[in-house]
Amino acid sequence: MPVGKRTPLQGELDCASSDFDVPDILLTVCETKGTGLLTFSTGEAEKTLFVREGSFVFAKSSSIDDRLGEYLLRTGRVALKDLARLSKLVQPGKRLGTLLVESGALDPKGLVQAVVGQVRSIVLSLFRWTKAQYSFVEQELPSKETITLNMPTAQLIVDGIRGIESWWRIERGIGELDSVYRTVSGTEGSLRSLDLDTPALELLAMLSKPKRTEEVCTDSALKEMEVCRLLWAFRSLGWVELVEDDGSSLLDNWQVDEKAPSSEDPAPTVPMVGAGVEPGGNGAGPRFESDAAVPSWEASGPPFPSVDVEGPGAPPAEGEPPLPRGDEPSAVPLAEKPGSKPQPEAERPVMGMDLDMEGLGEVLKGGQSE
Repeated sequence: MPVGKRTPLQGELDCASSDFDVPDILLTVCETKGTGLLTFSTGEAEKTLFVREGSFVFAKSSSIDDRLGEYLLRTGRVALKDLARLSKLVQPGKRLGTLLVESGALDPKGLVQAVVGQVRSIVLSLFRWTKAQYSFVEQELPSKETITLNMPTAQLIVDGIRGIESWWRIERGIGELDSVYRTVSGTEGSLRSLDLDTPALELLAMLSKPKRTEEVCTDSALKEMEVCRLLWAFRSLGWVELVEDDGSSLLDNWQVDEKAPSSEDPAPTVPMVGAGVEPGGNGAGPRFESDAAVPSWEASGPPFPSVDVEGPGAPPAEGEPPLPRGDEPSAVPLAEKPGSKPQPEAERPVMGMDLDMEGLGEVLKGGQSE
């Protein structure tokens, strides 16, 4: 599994000063493919993850809040009166889970689901820790636990990061708002064994083309903080990557024609003064602020003098005669002279600034390759 940041297998976790976080530790241990115990400890509790060949299969905790009874009560799977009564009967060789089944408070299948949920809860609680001592020691696992956590590490990483409330940790995980991300090729194969909701999958699909973090937050239906959590998780797992922004990575989002220009293509038309050309939002092509920015015959009275839009030395459009150059004034009138035979629409040269919006659209089409 890809690891975004290699970390030591033992040391001190301090999210405020270290350059790594809980997800990085878990992924580093996963990458070793080793079997053993990964232990986190603070002054308040010690939590141990059981690792088999790089996968997390079980967890235990010294915290009272992580015990099975408290988990069942917290998730509403057992009544308080039943828990209080049965807890008094717990003794060596008589676990709470056994008592719950014998009393009818849980059936055997419900007990298995409860234990798996408890183990998962212990693992996810580690993501809220910001300071701890940790170490991974390879060793044989005890065989007394028959119920194991059958969940991909990637799922734990995504679910764990989605539970983090600390913005400064999330921000450090994703970088600046103008960071550009895109989906890594081949990511689809990593998703088959996971249970990702539709918004998370849509976010990955959105990044098939490079996007800035700020733009992703705007375009996604998710809340901005949730978008940033997912970006952090996807980056840690190697599903998305940072793109060096040299100005070309976002061209696809402008819907620019990808056809390379050739010497036979007509030169693109220069926008008129005051046309207000600007890129549209959400990947739209150029748009115009209003047709009032382009003077028309009705609005401006007599036509403007003839203007060479293309500029000196520009080749004529295909199918049109060469335009006069040098000191001669433009020979192509902007308006038809009285009594003159109108030119066919396809042959009429586009010159000057006497254009309505429909004419302006023709200018733009003339400057783009098909």
